Amino acid sequence: MSAPLLSNRIPLGKVQLSENLLEKYQAFLLSTIDSNHVPPEILLSCKTRIRQIHGLEEESIDGLDVPVISSSLDESAQKTALVIAEKITFDVHGIDDGEMDELKRFLGEPGCVQLITALAFFDVESRLERVLGAF
Repeated sequence: MSAPLLSNRIPLGKVQLSENLLEKYQAFLLSTIDSNHVPPEILLSCKTRIRQIHGLEEESIDGLDVPVISSSLDESAQKTALVIAEKITFDVHGIDDGEMDELKRFLGEPGCVQLITALAFFDVESRLERVLGAF
């Protein structure tokens, strides 16, 4: 599951991280996305959407504004996860209680924590990639 989510690597010279700190960061990120509370399809779709918002990936060819997620997952929860992914990039305070409640019904409290943490990292990595070419 983690290969597509960690597919980009940080050029050490660009962000000036020591190799030790880089390894710790990557281990922490891996522990965030590998806790099995959020289906990998949702994590990957949200990462893709965040990268699209930052101009790092093209919008869907079929004209959809958001990536398509597996049809085996609850559609309402999928849409809510993508809405939160969009808001975390530019309007984090715009995430409302109703959206979080919807997510909790599907993912539970641990899943909400995992998703929000992963989304924050995906956003930061996308911002660094835009500015520094890192990740």
